[in-house]
Amino acid sequence: MFSATIKNKDTCRAFMNKPFELYVDSESKLTLHGLAQFYVKLEDNQKIKKVIDLLDSLDFNQVIIFVKS
Repeated sequence: MFSATIKNKDTCRAFMNKPFELYVDSESKLTLHGLAQFYVKLEDNQKIKKVIDLLDSLDFNQVIIFVKS
């Protein structure tokens, strides 16, 4: 399990065997050099088209897409 946002550690521990917690001690370590981040706020009916447009137009070798649902 990996999460940067789950706040209830007891819930995580209930599903894990010997969990390991990693803490970032400096804000300078939070951003990777060369990483491009994009944020687009859209209506629900626009999301799939925008993802397809972005994937077609951006040059990348790896991508992670975060969504609310």
